[in-house]
Parts: sequence; structure tokens; C-alpha cells
Amino acid sequence: MIFRADSNSGKLYFFEVCQDGRYLFSRYLDYTGNNVKDLAGGTSAAITTGLNQANVIAVVVQGSTLSIYVNKQKIASASDSTFNHGQIGLLADSNNQPTEVAFTDVKVWTLKIH
Repeated sequence: MIFRADSNSGKLYFFEVCQDGRYLFSRYLDYTGNNVKDLAGGTSAAITTGLNQANVIAVVVQGSTLSIYVNKQKIASASDSTFNHGQIGLLADSNNQPTEVAFTDVKVWTLKIH
């Protein structure tokens, strides 16, 4: 998942989940991939592993607090105020392996904080 992105400059936050249980949450300053800062990463038991498995992913952004969820479980949180708005997108990366990905029921909410 890509969010708070600027498609012209390549600035974005990127959250990826892999079928082996790994995840990575990063900030990109441009498209080159040379200006990347990993904000969180590792493995999580919340990720359903293996081929042909579904995972529900979500990002909750409140100001500079960025929280990532898999299957309704918070797996990591980071504080970063580099980007405060932008586009949202979904991406499938094959890592040079045959890959099939399906995205369904994509939703974006604006939460009102009282």
C-alpha cells in the first residue's frame, strides 16, 4: 500500500506484506530508491502466510502517527511528519517471481476526531 504519495516526485510512504510473514514500512523521498528510510519491519504472526492466502491490511494515520495493521491486529507504529497529505495506491511486487495478487473491498475513510 502506498499513501501520502506525490506521483510527480516519488515521495511516499510504502507498506508491504509478504507471503512469508515479513512486512516492511518505509518512507521514500524519490523514485530512485536511494533515499529510503525504513520505519518498521520484521515478521508478524498476524500475517497469514503461504500462497493463495488473504490478508486484510490497513493504515491509520493521525497527524505524524502512522500505524499499520494486518488482519485487524496492529503490527507496528511509527512517528514521521515528512509528508502530511497525498495520494493512495496499491502495488504488487513480484520480486522477480511469478506473482498473482487480488485487491478487493478497498476503502478510504476520513475520521473525525472530537
